Amino acid sequence: MAASDPTWGVPTPTGTLQGVAACNWDGITWAGSAGPGMATPTGVLRGVAPFSWDGTAWQPAGLAGPGVATPSGVLEGVAVYTWSGSAWVPAGGQPSPSTSSGALRGVAVFNWDGAAWQPAGRAGPSVATPYGVLDGVAMFHWTGSAWTAINTPSLDLSFMTPGTLPPNVSCTRASVASYFDATGTLQTAAANQPRWDYDPVTHVLNGLLIEGPRTNWLVNSAVLVTQNVGVSAQAYTLSFYGTGTVVLSGTATGTLVGVGAFPARATMTFTPTAGTLTLTVTGSVLNAQLENATYASSWIPTTGAALARQLDDVKMPTGAWFNPVASTLLAEYLIAQSPNPVAGVNRDVCGITDGTTSNRLILRGQSGSGSGSVAQGFMFISGSSQFAAIVGSVTGGVPAKLGVSWDGSGAISAFNGGAAQTSVATGMPAGLNVVTFGNEVAALIAPVYGWFRRFQYWPRALGAYELQSVTT
Repeated sequence: MAASDPTWGVPTPTGTLQGVAACNWDGITWAGSAGPGMATPTGVLRGVAPFSWDGTAWQPAGLAGPGVATPSGVLEGVAVYTWSGSAWVPAGGQPSPSTSSGALRGVAVFNWDGAAWQPAGRAGPSVATPYGVLDGVAMFHWTGSAWTAINTPSLDLSFMTPGTLPPNVSCTRASVASYFDATGTLQTAAANQPRWDYDPVTHVLNGLLIEGPRTNWLVNSAVLVTQNVGVSAQAYTLSFYGTGTVVLSGTATGTLVGVGAFPARATMTFTPTAGTLTLTVTGSVLNAQLENATYASSWIPTTGAALARQLDDVKMPTGAWFNPVASTLLAEYLIAQSPNPVAGVNRDVCGITDGTTSNRLILRGQSGSGSGSVAQGFMFISGSSQFAAIVGSVTGGVPAKLGVSWDGSGAISAFNGGAAQTSVATGMPAGLNVVTFGNEVAALIAPVYGWFRRFQYWPRALGAYELQSVTT
């Protein structure tokens, strides 16, 4: 049974889960793009408005009144509970008070994990609380063509199928570039060819490699020989494979010694004075590179002249899956270096933008501020930052999951299953129409220099415990 097509009524230790349609207020009507009463194989889904505590009062999704007439009757308000690890807690942390339409009833929301229904937080499906025993329900929403479990994202894109980009995703790059294939062999990709890159030692797929522009200033770099290079007074990184040696002289001094057989790569970062740098080569120095950066990127093959590798521009348009008033983004990615080797330079995982840097929702894989190795989510409206929440520390070579949810009243961020952080945010950016992967929206100024693995999107703002669960 696929995670995207769970059954409507599923046996659990305490009985069969009943499907309910979770209706959100879109500013005009209660909906999930369909009426709240819909026939299913196990009967008609009942419309309920999931409530959460905003710090002052219980508010249903969309922040409309708790009891609202619809074509199929009045929506009933329910307080959605999740398991904190020690207790059942309603969204927002407040118990069940009275509302204008009566007391909210607590329900434990169940999610489909691909094999079985699990209550949010993975505790037992019916648990005693001060307000009685929580009854488990599987909450459904309308995707535009079918009812699916509410934890199911409206968009779920895997970037882990070599040779096949997800639907509607494009990749452009105005140059050749290199990558390691499944056998650990260094290969060259033609212009605009996506690069599914593997670990050259373990042969495990890292994901879709996304990098920014770099230039290799060495000529005939496949098998390097002694040469002179004009340099400026800025940081450079020299790298190569092999067992030979490169000695620097002229505008900088130093020696880089090979670290062993391929694919072991030797690297050295230095800052020369402006002028001519001499690189004296002895022994085996293969696939060498000299680039303006504080860390090495993928090898750029050169022959008789220096060559620039252009940036990987990976993106897609928004579609019917996108909700402009409430959203949750989740990205799975991998970064090689930790901490961030470039102070003050951000490395963005993905974002949704209006085509400019003025209006955007961003997941930042590594922030250029502070320690430079933290993950964060942030939002801009009309060029003004609404929040920038730091939620975790990135470790190079370790897969990461970063998620952020937004609506008109606030934002929640979570990283690798850690405690979620709530931020104040007013409004939502307007005109969002493009999703970027591994880069900083329209400006393309903050490439991740890493591997993108998966993107998920929910057309609602997941709660704190929900977001913590999906980033685990």
